[in-house]
Amino acid sequence: MMNYSDEQQQVVNFRSGFMRVTAPAGSGKTQTMAGLITGLVEEGVPEDKILATTFSNAGVKEMK
Repeated sequence: MMNYSDEQQQVVNFRSGFMRVTAPAGSGKTQTMAGLITGLVEEGVPEDKILATTFSNAGVKEMK
């Protein structure tokens, strides 16, 4: 289990509406988004109903 900062935990716990995560390189954005997506799937949200985007090939690999 990852130890999230307060700001990251807010992202992981987010459940309603639209969200954009903006933070500097190396700040844990991809792992934080993965934590959010994992939580959604564990709560029963179908994977084909979740959209997450990234702008790097490294991010794509990490999200998978």
